[in-house]
Amino acid sequence: MSEVNLGRVQGGGIFYSTASSATSITKSTLTPTELAPLVGDSVVFPNGDLRKITAVSGDNITCGSVAANFKGDKGDTGTASSIVKTAEEWESQNIVLGAGEFGYDTTNKITKMGDGTTAWKALPVFITTSFNFEKASWADIAAISESGRAAVYFGVGEEKTIELTTGEQVTLVILGFNHDDLTSGGKAGMTIGMKNLLATTYKMNSSSTNAGGWDESEMRTSTMATLLSQLPADLRNVIKQVNKKATAGNQSESITTSADKLFLFALAELVSKTGLENNSGSDIKNNAATYEQEGTQYEYFKNTVGDADLWSAYPAVVKKLSNGGGSAGIWWLRSPYVIRNASFLCITTVGSYGFATSSDTYGVSFGFCV
Repeated sequence: MSEVNLGRVQGGGIFYSTASSATSITKSTLTPTELAPLVGDSVVFPNGDLRKITAVSGDNITCGSVAANFKGDKGDTGTASSIVKTAEEWESQNIVLGAGEFGYDTTNKITKMGDGTTAWKALPVFITTSFNFEKASWADIAAISESGRAAVYFGVGEEKTIELTTGEQVTLVILGFNHDDLTSGGKAGMTIGMKNLLATTYKMNSSSTNAGGWDESEMRTSTMATLLSQLPADLRNVIKQVNKKATAGNQSESITTSADKLFLFALAELVSKTGLENNSGSDIKNNAATYEQEGTQYEYFKNTVGDADLWSAYPAVVKKLSNGGGSAGIWWLRSPYVIRNASFLCITTVGSYGFATSSDTYGVSFGFCV
């Protein structure tokens, strides 16, 4: 899903008219021109009047009586109600729109409404004709996620590339909506993960043990904290803490819950319940009920893995080092290997699951929620 036309949602559109405030105007006076006006949408006129559309017939628009009036200093367009700038201008100037004042980004075709105190970049999008995960700011993504409408704006599998403070590029992909449990209660609106692997490889623990599981691993308590600090500040500021589960390690079947901002994935988040319970490997099949407690399959992996058991080569989960620019790498999962006390599960270079000693150095592909 790469484009949303909210003007097609009845009553959700805001238009600006170059005509004088009146009950009868023509469609040709309206902007944005990409949206089709519908009954219930609003029209703001040069004098600040706001009228609701009551009828649409061809090019003729009928409006109701004045429902509100936006007055104040004139904006860049010479109107009393809106300011129009390019994306570059909005980014560099980052002005505060007055309460009820509209701002229009001509580059990305998005509109925001001011509250008198919040600067442009922190305002959520009010209406848009061209909006996707790649273009959206993290502030807008977070606001949409918190509204519970992320699936209306974005689609599973959409990608966005960011740059870490180290200069490394990382491509992110949307994994699912309303999937993970917020530590504070309720569901996180979006879960996002790395498409490939970091250039640097890491150990789960400095010693060959999985005791303490994911919760007490050095990967979680040290490496994830370092990687979080390397994220761009605007992203870091909107990441939500969620509860992630894994066994306690040391061949224990008990489940430990951790509160995480960055996390590795569990086998059950890649593989379906069917894939676990019918697994070709007896080590997974015989312990399926335990692994199932660590999570449920993300929608992204429902689409790419389905009910496959990852026993043999499965290209859909192959990840490459250096954000895809390097060779295929083994990458860690947070799931301790329950039949051994020194290993965690991992995904191999051909896309099958495997296990590796905790002190070995392999690839990292983390996830997070907003």
